[in-house]
Amino acid sequence: MDALRLSERSAARLIVALAVLAFVALLVLGGPFYQSFDEAKYLGLGHNLFAGRGYTTVFGATFTTHSPAWPAILVAPEVWLGVDALTWGRVLNYLSGAGLVLACAAFAWRIRPAAGALAAAAIVGVVYLHDLTRTARLDVPGAFVSVLAVLVGLEAMRRVSARWAVASGALFALAFLIKETSLVYIAVPTLAAIIWRQPLRSIARLTAWLALVLLAGISWWFAFVAATTGLIYRTSLPAWLLVPIALVLAVAIALGLASDPLARTRWATDAARAGGRMADRWPALAAALPWLLVVGWVVLLLVVLSRSPELGRTGLFDFPQWRAWGGRWLPSLRFAVLFGLVGGVAMLANAVAAWRARRMGARAGGEATNFPSELVVANLAGIPLLLFVVATGEPPRNDFAPLVFAVAFAAPGWLLIGEWLVRNRGSAPAVAAAALVGAIVGLSLTALVGRPSFRVAALAGALVGGGAFAAVWLRPKLGDLVAARTARYALAGALLLSLIATTSALAVHVRRHPGTAGDSARATAVETITGWVRTNVPLGTPLAFGSLLGNESAIELEGYPVVKLSAIQASFDVSAPLALRGGTGTQDDWVSVDPHQRKETSFFVFGADAVSRALLSRHVAYWIYTTGESTAAPTILGALTPANGFEQVQHWQWPNGDETSVFRVDPARLRLSGQPVRIAPAALDRLVSLLESRGQAAQGPARALVDRVELWPPGSTAPSALAALKALAGTGG
Repeated sequence: MDALRLSERSAARLIVALAVLAFVALLVLGGPFYQSFDEAKYLGLGHNLFAGRGYTTVFGATFTTHSPAWPAILVAPEVWLGVDALTWGRVLNYLSGAGLVLACAAFAWRIRPAAGALAAAAIVGVVYLHDLTRTARLDVPGAFVSVLAVLVGLEAMRRVSARWAVASGALFALAFLIKETSLVYIAVPTLAAIIWRQPLRSIARLTAWLALVLLAGISWWFAFVAATTGLIYRTSLPAWLLVPIALVLAVAIALGLASDPLARTRWATDAARAGGRMADRWPALAAALPWLLVVGWVVLLLVVLSRSPELGRTGLFDFPQWRAWGGRWLPSLRFAVLFGLVGGVAMLANAVAAWRARRMGARAGGEATNFPSELVVANLAGIPLLLFVVATGEPPRNDFAPLVFAVAFAAPGWLLIGEWLVRNRGSAPAVAAAALVGAIVGLSLTALVGRPSFRVAALAGALVGGGAFAAVWLRPKLGDLVAARTARYALAGALLLSLIATTSALAVHVRRHPGTAGDSARATAVETITGWVRTNVPLGTPLAFGSLLGNESAIELEGYPVVKLSAIQASFDVSAPLALRGGTGTQDDWVSVDPHQRKETSFFVFGADAVSRALLSRHVAYWIYTTGESTAAPTILGALTPANGFEQVQHWQWPNGDETSVFRVDPARLRLSGQPVRIAPAALDRLVSLLESRGQAAQGPARALVDRVELWPPGSTAPSALAALKALAGTGG
């Protein structure tokens, strides 16, 4: 190994180590955030599990959205050793976040050590990842175990090791039990090995071991959900289909484990010979077949995810939803998107150039020409997951595994760009390319710290990058002198500068968003609400909570029966009486309609019958409801009046703008049926727009709505939407 390459490896190790240290140091300096409703939900689930009350929420409902792995991991040290569950969860997140940095570096390191160092520096700059790592949520640990499972699975295929395959299967099982999104990656090691042209019998055997351990680890959860809901987990398919699916998988695993003796049979030998003759006759088809299998896996994932009940009545390809999601979340991911797109395009362009060079019998130039097919497979497998996250309106907290694969693939592309610039430094194209790269870098760094002056940053970067190469173009001797003096240390310096830039930007972000675990307005609200309940409400009195602050408050009220009474999601359906369909009850008694904050064609609604039944069946004495900027359903407050059986006995205004009201419920006077449909102006605008897109079919629900809608809060106006609704109903312009 030459001295320059040895120097690169040493510098890359140092950069990766510094990246991990900087990531963790800023976690500690920034401090954790106050618990979210999800974290409070995990705590309730975990404590109920260890208390023998089953896998139920603090409200007593069986929980089938995620397996009990993370709640159990979170709460076990508290139950057994007295260790605070949230503190323990944050430690696990810190370790998982650092693990993602290392894993990203490891994937890119396979291509080139410098690429691993650059990948580590880049992922440190993804502030959203850093923010989620400052919590006790399951997203970062789930992503880390998923990525680690893929890494170990690929190594199993490289080593042809059953032990490594078993380890990968165990990691995939753990990743699934933390968060089920890991399943999109289970085929990546197998597909990558096929592309590498590993012997098919060894691929089959290792895949069988991986699948056997995976199924042994997760099958019990599918059985539990099937017994509880009558459906296959995360689908609308009937539970009985698990039997034929299990039989097919059992046969496939048995054949895979027996692949070595089967390969020696006459039938297998003849098939191998026929395959060899086909490959000789149609080499292009033989080369394309592994990639067709990858495409087939992606299509299968798209079909399965598109049928998820979480999508409601919309599909994966809901373009208004894409625009809304991008407007909401892309600003926080702009750096990662720019880094991934530019570096990814460079990698693909280099692959095309290398392919053309091989066809012409020439030798491809450049340092990082090794094409990481396994990363291509992983990135393609992640596309259906990304589309699903956008379609469901979920935040990008589910996208950390795809983020790692994208950054690892893009990092060597940025090195290719740098090498091309250095090789062509004395040319006009290099000046133009350097100006473009400088503009992108400036824009990326500005996006990291959230400054609005993107044009200024892009212009400054273009001037710096283009100006530096223009000086070399105009003064060729200057370029030769700089190259001679800095060739040994230029790469290490560039990597260190990249890490300094991303770390500095992250430090600015952390300073602007300090931890709130100790002084959050929400913590004050929870403490005040629970204190009032203990003081004014007799122990054992049934309580209802709305969604906002419900979990956080309920877990503090041991001894009070609690029920969750919050809005349900309704999808637009022109065939429904009021054009909204949600839940399993009646569809024409909505008393409250708000826009869904994450999904462009959905709403949050309360139904009169559902609310009345929940309050009366659980003998609820008080309904505690918190609203604010982060809540989605405040219009129900318009129906909570003394005339309808609700007396407001307490009200608080919190520093963050949220408000909490406590209503005493009088069951004798409870009356919600026949109420107006109280609707927020934004919800009416959305609903009318959707009705207009259905033409004549919208007249029926429009007529039902026009006489019942009442804008809320009082004083709200939406003249154009009301006029359009009347026009659709045929009652006026």
